[in-house]
Amino acid sequence: MNFASNTSTPSGKESLYKPRDAYFYKAKKEGYPARSVYKLEEIDKKYRFIKGGARILELGASPGSWLKYCLNKIGERGKILAIDMEKPSLILPPQVDFIKGDIFKISMSSLQQFCPFDLVLSDLAPKTSGIKEVDQARSMELAGRAIDAGKEVLKKGGDILVKLFESSEVRDLRKQLSTFFSKVTLERPWAVRKGSSEIYILGLGFRREA
Repeated sequence: MNFASNTSTPSGKESLYKPRDAYFYKAKKEGYPARSVYKLEEIDKKYRFIKGGARILELGASPGSWLKYCLNKIGERGKILAIDMEKPSLILPPQVDFIKGDIFKISMSSLQQFCPFDLVLSDLAPKTSGIKEVDQARSMELAGRAIDAGKEVLKKGGDILVKLFESSEVRDLRKQLSTFFSKVTLERPWAVRKGSSEIYILGLGFRREA
């Protein structure tokens, strides 16, 4: 994704950062563009929210590891709308529509032709500055945009998974999501690098506003 560098060093944790760890080599061996696939896989195996025939909105789809994983799960009957400022490295099959652009500049109303979605995924992350508070704020801004998109495009009963950095605001965000989703949980997959503040917030069972 263009909002973050896959080789960025987690803020204040330079000595712990190992770009080529076991997950990196596993992804390379299994044909995935990035190791991030194993974070999604772990959460999906636990909650089984990616289903055959699903319609998915993916924010921050490049380089394409999550996209490839989802395609394997949804099959030919499914559909994915992928949005990023860089095109995924995969050859996109017919069931994938790609929009190149900044999510803060793309109107959610322009996506109505693709709605409703069963699932919204966001692996968006800011380009890290090394300043903890700044990176947390930028991450929360991206997460907020993804969640706002979810409330616009999800069908009743749909789900959302969003990456963000741990901060004092996460508890309030979880509380806010609880008014829209039947179940909200925070997940930190084993594939998240040691020393990283990266976590995922999962909302299951979307309840549309009255």
